[in-house]
Amino acid sequence: MTMMYKITYGLVAVPKTRLIKPERSNRGHHSKKYIEMNSTIDAAKYSFYVRTIPQWNNLSEEIVSAPTLDIFKSRLAEAY
Repeated sequence: MTMMYKITYGLVAVPKTRLIKPERSNRGHHSKKYIEMNSTIDAAKYSFYVRTIPQWNNLSEEIVSAPTLDIFKSRLAEAY
């Protein structure tokens, strides 16, 4: 999850433009959701994005909008 936080906030050199969903209001969901990818090929099915994006999308707004990585980690640990 920390890598998704780093990608979302530009802390690593991974482009995210093709992954972010367009802004729209969803009750109970955060504003930094990513498009979930589906794959039938085993090599892609177990890749980082396919496994991690659904977990990221299920996080609360409070966790995802943490101002620093350390606060993100502490909020994530409290939630799970």
